[in-house]
Amino acid sequence: MKLLLISLSIFFFGSCSSLSNLNQVSESLLTLKGGQSDHQKWEEKLSFKRYSWYKGATLKYDLLVAKLDQDSKFYNWLGRSEKSQLSKCDSFYVVLTYAASLRSAKTSSSQLTQNFDVVGLKKITLPIFSSSLRNHYFTLQWNLKKHNIRGVCKTNNLSDIEVHVPNYETIKVFK
Repeated sequence: MKLLLISLSIFFFGSCSSLSNLNQVSESLLTLKGGQSDHQKWEEKLSFKRYSWYKGATLKYDLLVAKLDQDSKFYNWLGRSEKSQLSKCDSFYVVLTYAASLRSAKTSSSQLTQNFDVVGLKKITLPIFSSSLRNHYFTLQWNLKKHNIRGVCKTNNLSDIEVHVPNYETIKVFK
């Protein structure tokens, strides 16, 4: 019995120590359900493709991307000036970014979205949409309060965009 406990302890601590140095990227899907704007309420869904960079079990970077069509009810969360900027877009995406520490927070935009500028994607600030999203239960449920929220304008001739984070595998977004 004592030998079994020692073996299990060594296995447990050994597996934890091997995970602590592991850099990995995971992909998942988060779905925002329902919303409200003025006197209009809806049950429509907005799906975010989530890319998360981990060092061991610690989340270091997070990128969420959702395509927002003009016929979506969530389009109502955009303000007039935000909508006017979208008239030049072939496709529009809502993008949330996060970095784990203050030091890396400065690099979150550059690390996660540096190729956006290079390939000609236009970043758009979304103060009114951001306010609506931050007040939705989805933001609390998925712990997204510290994420930066912005829009990204894409033209149809752009292919997949690669996101590079040093020491992690490269991923493709907008696929």
